[in-house]
Amino acid sequence: MKGARDPEPARVTAPSTSVSCAVPRSTWGRAVHAALSRPAVSRTVTGLVRPVARWMPIEVLGRVPVVGNVDVGVPGVGRRVTMWTDGLDGVAAIVYWRGLEGWEPETVAVLLPLARRSSVVLDAGANVGLHTLLMAAASPAATIHAFEPVPRVCARLRRNVELNALANVRVHEIALSNEEGLRPMHVPPFAVPVEASADPAFRGGGEVASVTFSTLDGFVAAHDLDPVDLVKIDTEGTEHLVMQGAVGTLRRHRPFVVAEVLPGQPPEVAFGPILRGLDYVAFHLTEGGAVRREAVAGDLRFKNWLFCPAERIEELLPHVDVRGAGAS
Repeated sequence: MKGARDPEPARVTAPSTSVSCAVPRSTWGRAVHAALSRPAVSRTVTGLVRPVARWMPIEVLGRVPVVGNVDVGVPGVGRRVTMWTDGLDGVAAIVYWRGLEGWEPETVAVLLPLARRSSVVLDAGANVGLHTLLMAAASPAATIHAFEPVPRVCARLRRNVELNALANVRVHEIALSNEEGLRPMHVPPFAVPVEASADPAFRGGGEVASVTFSTLDGFVAAHDLDPVDLVKIDTEGTEHLVMQGAVGTLRRHRPFVVAEVLPGQPPEVAFGPILRGLDYVAFHLTEGGAVRREAVAGDLRFKNWLFCPAERIEELLPHVDVRGAGAS
């Protein structure tokens, strides 16, 4: 039929991978959570649980509030970073119970060696700052720009940066995308949400906040950043929009890019044309290393990908466990 168009593919609502600690809804549940969140009580309970925690599901451990400072070693540099939590920070809780093995170890294994070779790093969607803290500690000579647009989350990010006295981190309470200006952000109803997204179809529910957006290109120009060496993008279904707003930087600076790709979300389809147009090569970050792929496909277990300029693959090889780098 004239004028008819093929229907657009159905959007898949992203399954929640949230580790945000939700306060129980019932009066009794809230009272118990409040009692367990008292520092002295938390220290006692977590101390009793920790010897057997390795055998317990993280969903069960998540019900035990972790309160205070959580320390974790930075691989390869002989120092530690600290995260503060009041019992509501799911990222800090997972690190407490599982260490870095519990939070995207395959991604940390790539980010840190790349950060150590960087002068300027951009962390879009920094949340409470685990990756920011690790990269800043691993590379004191690099400047890390951390972006977190949700005010209550950004406040925790700032606190963690200050707690570690990381003078090489700059925190920005803005979001990155392909357009500038005030735009809505959809925020899950948790004290410390990890899944806030500018995409209203990403996941329903929660509040809608008005936040400031910038393009990565605009930010780099405004702050006269040169060179930009590494970009990390975790913006819950809008990573491709951040890339669209970064094309000038990617062409000029040729940074490595580490980005999340969830199945059924727009980046899964959009990244391919963007990468081909910029002559970038895709590597899926898995427990077996960075595996070269011809097509980008989302994965709920191993969510992150490394996008490498084609001319920098040889530079990558001594520092990252790469599989299939010579594939055509």
